[in-house]
Amino acid sequence: MRTTESYESEVKKVYVELFEIDAAPESIGGDEELFGPQCVHGIDSMDVLRFLAVLRKRYDLDVSEIATETFRTPASIAAFLAGREGGSE
Repeated sequence: MRTTESYESEVKKVYVELFEIDAAPESIGGDEELFGPQCVHGIDSMDVLRFLAVLRKRYDLDVSEIATETFRTPASIAAFLAGREGGSE
């Protein structure tokens, strides 16, 4: 079974690659805001849609499952994915 930590690591890697951020994925904190006014990477609302589209395809998510408040930090995304797919902490 996949762990929450493995999901979090994947999410950070996807984020860094998609937005071509000049930082190592592991340098992004689990509770770091990926979007919005607290985001240090300058990711805007259109970028949110791109990111969600990549996650939706990668993890076969239904649009109705995606709530933006759940998808704000790497830790919250990982917890959602682990819970959805039967992962563990």
